[in-house]
Amino acid sequence: MQDTPFPNLIEDPRFQSLIDGFADVIKTSSEQNLNEGRKRCTDFFLSKVLVRTDVESITTLEIEGVDNQKIPLRIYTPTSPGTLPVIVYFHRGGWIFGNIEEADPICRMLAHHLQCVVASVEYRLAPENPFPKPLDDCYTATQWISKHASQYGGDPKNLIVCGESAGGNLAAAVTLMAKEKKGPHIASQLLIYPMITSTIQDAPYDTSPDRHFITKEGIQFMWNAYVQSPEHAQNPYASLDHAQDLSGLPPAVIVTAEYDPLHQEAECYAEKLRQANVDVRIKRFPGVIHGFLDLPLYDLNQKIAWIKEIQKLLYY
Repeated sequence: MQDTPFPNLIEDPRFQSLIDGFADVIKTSSEQNLNEGRKRCTDFFLSKVLVRTDVESITTLEIEGVDNQKIPLRIYTPTSPGTLPVIVYFHRGGWIFGNIEEADPICRMLAHHLQCVVASVEYRLAPENPFPKPLDDCYTATQWISKHASQYGGDPKNLIVCGESAGGNLAAAVTLMAKEKKGPHIASQLLIYPMITSTIQDAPYDTSPDRHFITKEGIQFMWNAYVQSPEHAQNPYASLDHAQDLSGLPPAVIVTAEYDPLHQEAECYAEKLRQANVDVRIKRFPGVIHGFLDLPLYDLNQKIAWIKEIQKLLYY
């Protein structure tokens, strides 16, 4: 066996604590009770948050979804004069976990440090609500926010869809829907270590230092919950590598992590966008794992520095 140039992350007790905590969440969700697993997930991540960034105001409300269900939103307005860009944010969690409360710390940071209004969307979760229901919620919320952004100090002409991990998948899919449905206008897309393809290869997981946290089995568990038929697994709104025409999409900023097995599929998607003449800026952050922007593994000052680097890439 050849020596790997990457460190053995499992030797770091902080990393060991992270993977033990998340492994418990997955085990509880798959073997016992999904709702209990979700609660443990939220408790695990929020219990590690020591400081919540101040913003000018936070508004929580509900809007009507396509199936007459309610979609919770939480809108963050930073302390800043003038009309601001608007980020529509879709949380991480593999389509199974996450909510607007769990996303609160990162949304506060994005609003403050990117100087944007941030609208966080609590979409329905799989497996009870598989594709396309979570995406329908995200698209509906994007439409609503586009129409009402000015009420919160936002500029509807400078609307950015953004998501982490599975939320990055949803953000990219919303841009496809908006293009094909002729609206709403999306100025740019910010895809943060997005999940792109339902076709899972062995190689990225076999060689990645992050393979203990982002495992092949865990990613397969999430995809199986989200896309529950072969047809859906090949739908370009779910598995973005099946999209045939990416031309005319808004400019993209794609953020990846060096130690993340998912960085390869995200960077392949970036290349497909470039080939379709979409303006793309990509940044692979060195020495970090999937989810680095809001994992308890990293400290607040590191996260602020990374968000400042992302700010330099944005199209506003």
